[in-house]
Amino acid sequence: MISNDRRSESGNALFYILTAIILLAAVSYAVSRSNRDISGNLSEDRTRMLATEIIDYTDTVKQAWAKLRLSGVAIESLSFAHPNDIMNNYGPYGAHPASEIFNPAGGGVIFKPPPADALDESSPQFAMGQDYWYGTDSQILDVGTTCGSNACSDMLVTAFPLKQSVCIQINKLVGIDNPGGLPPEGSGLIYGAHGGFGTGWGYSGYVLGVDDPALDMFAGKLTGCFKETYSTNSYTFYQVLQAR
Repeated sequence: MISNDRRSESGNALFYILTAIILLAAVSYAVSRSNRDISGNLSEDRTRMLATEIIDYTDTVKQAWAKLRLSGVAIESLSFAHPNDIMNNYGPYGAHPASEIFNPAGGGVIFKPPPADALDESSPQFAMGQDYWYGTDSQILDVGTTCGSNACSDMLVTAFPLKQSVCIQINKLVGIDNPGGLPPEGSGLIYGAHGGFGTGWGYSGYVLGVDDPALDMFAGKLTGCFKETYSTNSYTFYQVLQAR
């Protein structure tokens, strides 16, 4: 026969476990609420964290690119192939491990998509935001050399469609003005996918800082964010990985 003391101890243990679960749920809810304001929008602290995460991660990719270049990998051979590339934008992952940014035998960067909270779920381009885009379709004025051919195309990493608030924070962090408190807005076709190992560099003919006066403030800027109105109509982050 089980004594009353044993039953009491068992009941107390169950009570403590349930109490701990309730407290944990309350803390999780409070943390979630603290990341959003009363209207459900992201808080300023949260948007700053997301903006910092995007900049820091693409900085890591940039450092890996430079590391592989210094190790002797030809610029034409560097590859952004990764195991999550379901559209096969960058060629087959693992075909050239020593030349791949996201391969442990190459750049060693752990592949991550843009943070989900940073993306605008209401945008028609939301599906395209599940990956960073690495491409050579554009040039940026006063970054490297500007000319009318792919010989001067800059290697860029871009992310879109971002939430407006995250785009604002990115510009604050890198020292770019947000006119009237909002990100600059204009025609700026800068995204694209570099085809992979051995693929030539493309060029769309677009020069950021020249072709749309509304985006002149990005001349000479290696990192920034603006509302791209030509093709994606979304807030777009970019960072230069290789200026040419």
